[in-house]
Amino acid sequence: MVKAELLVPVKHVPIFHQRGVDELAKETNKSVLRLPPYHCELNPIELTWLQTKGYVTRNNVTFKLNDVTVLFKSVVELIMSENWKSAIGHMLNVEQEMWELDRILEIQVETLIINLQSREESSD
Repeated sequence: MVKAELLVPVKHVPIFHQRGVDELAKETNKSVLRLPPYHCELNPIELTWLQTKGYVTRNNVTFKLNDVTVLFKSVVELIMSENWKSAIGHMLNVEQEMWELDRILEIQVETLIINLQSREESSD
């Protein structure tokens, strides 16, 4: 389902649609992973968009809108399947590396205590 289709059954949720989507996902034993917007390594579409823009930039010699449109359409056809799979694979590798780094940091970093009172206000 696309986002618009997912939101149809939860329109009755007055507070926030996101909660309804989460509950719908939970009912079908699915989880929702929200990514930081525009994060180039965690959103495969950002990598694919980067490749698309790069292709158009490298091959644009006339700088006319019609020619750019033709270049864009041709690269979209080229990128869609194989590069999309590659971008998702890259994202999964980055995610795994982040989880591993997070695990290492939890082991390595001791508890950090920050005293918010000034020296004079603190009590023993």
